[in-house]
Amino acid sequence: MDVRINTEDEMLDYVNKKYLVIYPDQTIKLYSSLREIEKDTLISSSSICKKISSMRYGNDWCICISKGTKYVFYIKKLDTSISIINEVILEKNKSNNVVSSTPIQLS
Repeated sequence: MDVRINTEDEMLDYVNKKYLVIYPDQTIKLYSSLREIEKDTLISSSSICKKISSMRYGNDWCICISKGTKYVFYIKKLDTSISIINEVILEKNKSNNVVSSTPIQLS
């Protein structure tokens, strides 16, 4: 296995994204913005936004086809406001500021 993530912070940065995209070859990528998706898929960010907002499929996802390549993509807007990721970040921050109630024995 090719390890690219070595720390908790690196993992949190990776998974704290706003969009999930499934490619035609069934690979999955996470993105922070529609503009990033546009660069990789050649589907305009405004088209993706309109399709997601149209609620044809639901209120948080759509299926888009790239005009240039004719590839089909599934794009899902992730709910990061109440995600478990934010809870993990809060817990991590709390644990960094914890004052130990265990007595320290000095020698």
